[in-house]
Amino acid sequence: LQISGFSTTGYTNLKLSYNIAANAKSVDQNVIQVKCGSTVMTVPSAAITAVNTYQTVELSNVPVNTTSIEFISSAETNTVGYRVDNVKLVGTK
Repeated sequence: LQISGFSTTGYTNLKLSYNIAANAKSVDQNVIQVKCGSTVMTVPSAAITAVNTYQTVELSNVPVNTTSIEFISSAETNTVGYRVDNVKLVGTK
C-alpha cells in the first residue's frame, strides 16, 4: 500500500500513526514494514493479541520533506494477512 502526492514542506516533528489488525492473534505488528520516502522506519515490536481488532502504531522521527508512505510485507513473513486503517501524518508548521 503506497500513499503519495502530498507535501510536508515547512513541517517539522513529523509523526505517523495508523491502526493495524491481523487475521490471527499472537503475531507481531512489525511484520508490516513502513517506508517514509526512502527511509525504512523502525516499527516497534508488539504482539497483536486479538483477531480482527485494530491497535494503534505510532512512529516518530519521520524524515522531513517526506512525500510518500509505503506499507510493505512479503509472503514469507506475512502469513496471516493484515489490514491498515486510519493513517495519519502530523507535524509542526
